[in-house]
Amino acid sequence: MKKLPIGVSNFQELVQGDYLFCDKTNMIADFLKKGDKVTLITRPRRWGKTLNMSMLQHFFASEVNGVTTVGLFDDLTIGKLENGRYISAHQGKYPVIMNQL
Repeated sequence: MKKLPIGVSNFQELVQGDYLFCDKTNMIADFLKKGDKVTLITRPRRWGKTLNMSMLQHFFASEVNGVTTVGLFDDLTIGKLENGRYISAHQGKYPVIMNQL
């Protein structure tokens, strides 16, 4: 039985651990498609803002905290877009600055 990810805010830990989660990786494709210069994410407390930011960080950066992100999205929804070519075109291709308060 999968565990509930209570208190888990690291996307890699969520995916590689035995946690139950809703795959929201399509948000990444929507994010790129819009092409907005600035995106403001406002949601109430405990609605997954930090986890979604971690997901974006793990997708756009080639490594996070010295750990590669290659293969992390292969079995998720975004990994199946365009038969995997979407990941090849975008994953790990952008500089990322992550700041948590």
